[in-house]
Amino acid sequence: MAWNQFSGISSDSGKFGIATASQTSDSSPRISLDEVPDVVFSEAVTLKGMVSGEDKIREVLINDIPVHNGTGHAIFFNHTLLLDEGENTITIRAREEETESVREISVIRQIPEILKPSYRCAFKTRPFETVAFSDMGNVSAGKSFQPIFLDSLTEKKRFQIRIADGMPSRFMLQGYVYATRHGLEVVAEVTDVETSRILGAEDARGFWLDIYTESDERSTLASVAGDLSEKFHRAFPLVSGRIAEKLGKNLFRAEMEGGQIRLEWPLLVGSDAKFIANADIDEQRADGVCLIRLANLKGSEPQEGDQVAGE
Repeated sequence: MAWNQFSGISSDSGKFGIATASQTSDSSPRISLDEVPDVVFSEAVTLKGMVSGEDKIREVLINDIPVHNGTGHAIFFNHTLLLDEGENTITIRAREEETESVREISVIRQIPEILKPSYRCAFKTRPFETVAFSDMGNVSAGKSFQPIFLDSLTEKKRFQIRIADGMPSRFMLQGYVYATRHGLEVVAEVTDVETSRILGAEDARGFWLDIYTESDERSTLASVAGDLSEKFHRAFPLVSGRIAEKLGKNLFRAEMEGGQIRLEWPLLVGSDAKFIANADIDEQRADGVCLIRLANLKGSEPQEGDQVAGE
């Protein structure tokens, strides 16, 4: 039976809570929903509730996704939805044999303050040097690779890229594109400007991210740029944690998770609602515990439970 063939459709447009008063038809399914916050800072929200009716409930859908098995006069649901940034409209539909009820709620997803792009790690970049090793090397394709790669690198909003904008940056991103008759090889590196150290250096040669392609078609270059971007995100994972204890002036113990944290990687301290300070790692201990020192405290000191995140 198609949706538009149902008779007796009722709607509850109230946003939150278990208010079902607007569902006045005794024959229509009644949708009861546990309270949902109007603003969340997480990537997902979980909806819990119940649908009940005089007749058996045949179907319960949230944003057109079935959220139950079987039929009955009372159906309980517990369903998690991924949210887009900004306002999200969520539609709950419940159907008996001949009637349907619809309820809509609105949830706004906000990005936690310390995870906003304006605080993310910034790389200043130089033009990648393109080198042709033979007359057959496609230099023009090599030169077109960097802007494609930078677009891919910033797409996830984990990094900022600055190109001669006069703003200070802790890290320099540079690289080489080697064009040969067999294809393109791209090598990129990130250098800590303060120490002149190549990040992640394991020996005197330093730490390089490279990738190779035998095609210079733009679609292939975009795919390769995406692969190199993924390498960057894996090499510099987003780490997060919480302030666990104050140890001294501007010195705190933090419990981190999400990946192996690099000693030279700067941190941010704050909460969902505010930015508190930048921080550096003083000491790294076992099991994700590290000592961090605040670099530029903004206002009040962090409290136990405040967030710590890698830039």
